Amino acid sequence: MKPAIHCLVLFVMLLCSAFSAFAQSGTVSGIVTDKEEGSTLPGAAVYLQGSETTGTVTDIDGQFILSGLSEGEHIVMVSFLGFVVQEVSVQISGGESVNIKVELEADVVLGQEVIVTGQALGQAKAINQQLNAESISNIVAADRIQELPDVNAAEAIARLPGVSINRSGGEGQKIVVRGLEPKFNAITVNGVRMPANDANDRSVDLSLISPEMLEGIELFKAP
Repeated sequence: MKPAIHCLVLFVMLLCSAFSAFAQSGTVSGIVTDKEEGSTLPGAAVYLQGSETTGTVTDIDGQFILSGLSEGEHIVMVSFLGFVVQEVSVQISGGESVNIKVELEADVVLGQEVIVTGQALGQAKAINQQLNAESISNIVAADRIQELPDVNAAEAIARLPGVSINRSGGEGQKIVVRGLEPKFNAITVNGVRMPANDANDRSVDLSLISPEMLEGIELFKAP
């Protein structure tokens, strides 16, 4: 019976050791903002220097969290389109949680002759979200929508690649994505699915929605 007892004691010791190691892991959380304007930056990339697995993007409020970090010093890298990449040194000890605030500065190009291509901050955020999306998507910010002379939401969405529209009386009404009929689309407003307004199928007429009412457009395409 003694060997069995020794094995049991060894198992308990190893188990306790594993829990102790797990308890030592720490977290880094925080928020990423525009240093000049003070606004948050959704979709910013946050990752550990030299790591290919530990990273995330900021949420709609510009907040992030990196968990499972070992004890010691870590360099947190933060990047966002149109801003200078910033490095932040953090020290993790005893499984603690560290909170940081990262303020990014707009990237500036200096030279004798410079050709500048301007892009609205809202659309820059939209591009970052599009690049970090898990599925094929097109995202357009409100400021870009307002630049175009479209009379309704259907006309605005039709400018995206892979999208055409069905017209009635010359005015766009329903969108066609990748050649599929409008009845196969699922259209939501603020996360709430719009009901069909066609008695024959579940398609949605977007001609009644003005582009000025839109805070953005997100188009997700199935693989």
